[in-house]
Amino acid sequence: MAYWEITQLVEKAKSPLGLLDRWLMNKKIISRISIFIIISIMNYFIIASVLILIGKSKKPSSDQTILSFTDLFIDYSELPKLQNYTARDGTLLAYRHYPGESNKVLILLHGSGWHSQYFLPLAGFIIKWEFHSSMI
Repeated sequence: MAYWEITQLVEKAKSPLGLLDRWLMNKKIISRISIFIIISIMNYFIIASVLILIGKSKKPSSDQTILSFTDLFIDYSELPKLQNYTARDGTLLAYRHYPGESNKVLILLHGSGWHSQYFLPLAGFIIKWEFHSSMI
């Protein structure tokens, strides 16, 4: 750029008309971004509406059984008895030991609001496939 072009740009930027040009250019950019966002939102709602209209709800067939919790019965007769461990602070901690054939040990922890009975099926599976020797 030549010197006189740079000085013209500087003068134009200093003049109120130059500020007006910049403001109008910023307004154009903001307007284009706003239009893009509005069109994107409209496309989203149009696609969602079309999917809702052409989607068909599936009615369960009469041969399907309803979920029954009696089908989820777990035999707890093989559940190991609770054993106690005394922690350093004197608190008794209960645990169940599932013996196995491997030389590895796996410790399963549950949350404070639950109990260890629900580990029985998992422990049985792991021991059956000899992943670990004992589970606590």
